[in-house]
Amino acid sequence: FLHEKEQFNALNGIADSCDWKLTLPDGIIATFMGSPAVKLDGAGVSAAITYTLNISVETEITFA
Repeated sequence: FLHEKEQFNALNGIADSCDWKLTLPDGIIATFMGSPAVKLDGAGVSAAITYTLNISVETEITFA
Protein backbone atom coordinates (compact mmCIF):
# COMPACT_ATOMS: atom_id res chain seq x y z
CA PHE A 1 0.00 0.00 0.00
CA LEU A 2 1.09 3.57 -0.57
CA HIS A 3 1.98 5.05 2.82
CA GLU A 4 -0.75 7.27 4.25
CA LYS A 5 0.12 8.18 7.83
CA GLU A 6 -3.39 7.94 9.31
CA GLN A 7 -4.16 4.62 7.61
CA PHE A 8 -0.77 3.13 8.54
CA ASN A 9 -1.11 4.23 12.18
CA ALA A 10 -4.65 2.82 12.43
CA LEU A 11 -3.60 -0.57 11.03
CA ASN A 12 -0.39 -0.64 13.07
CA GLY A 13 -2.40 0.08 16.24
CA ILE A 14 -4.51 -3.09 15.96
CA ALA A 15 -2.99 -5.46 18.50
CA ASP A 16 -5.62 -8.20 18.64
CA SER A 17 -7.53 -10.34 16.21
CA CYS A 18 -10.39 -8.55 14.48
CA ASP A 19 -12.99 -9.03 11.75
CA TRP A 20 -11.95 -8.41 8.13
CA LYS A 21 -14.06 -7.96 5.00
CA LEU A 22 -12.45 -8.25 1.58
CA THR A 23 -14.38 -7.31 -1.55
CA LEU A 24 -12.93 -8.87 -4.71
CA PRO A 25 -13.10 -7.15 -8.13
CA ASP A 26 -15.93 -9.48 -9.25
CA GLY A 27 -18.08 -8.44 -6.27
CA ILE A 28 -17.54 -11.55 -4.15
CA ILE A 29 -17.11 -10.69 -0.46
CA ALA A 30 -14.88 -12.70 1.87
CA THR A 31 -15.13 -12.29 5.66
CA PHE A 32 -12.87 -13.76 8.33
CA MET A 33 -11.09 -13.02 11.62
CA GLY A 34 -7.35 -12.51 11.74
CA SER A 35 -4.40 -10.71 13.32
CA PRO A 36 -2.63 -8.02 11.27
CA ALA A 37 1.07 -7.28 10.98
CA VAL A 38 2.18 -4.05 9.29
CA LYS A 39 5.71 -3.40 8.00
CA LEU A 40 7.19 -0.41 6.21
CA ASP A 41 8.93 -1.41 2.98
CA GLY A 42 12.31 -0.07 1.93
CA ALA A 43 12.27 3.07 -0.18
CA GLY A 44 14.82 4.51 -2.54
CA VAL A 45 15.67 8.14 -3.10
CA SER A 46 12.59 10.02 -4.38
CA ALA A 47 10.58 6.79 -4.28
CA ALA A 48 7.11 6.42 -2.77
CA ILE A 49 7.00 4.99 0.74
CA THR A 50 4.93 1.82 0.88
CA TYR A 51 4.00 -0.74 3.51
CA THR A 52 2.91 -4.36 3.57
CA LEU A 53 -0.13 -5.63 5.48
CA ASN A 54 -0.09 -9.33 6.36
CA ILE A 55 -3.15 -10.90 7.99
CA SER A 56 -2.87 -14.24 9.78
CA VAL A 57 -6.29 -15.79 9.13
CA GLU A 58 -7.67 -17.41 12.31
CA THR A 59 -11.12 -18.55 11.18
CA GLU A 60 -12.70 -20.13 8.17
CA ILE A 61 -13.14 -17.69 5.28
CA THR A 62 -16.81 -17.17 4.38
CA PHE A 63 -17.68 -16.11 0.84
CA ALA A 64 -20.86 -14.27 -0.07
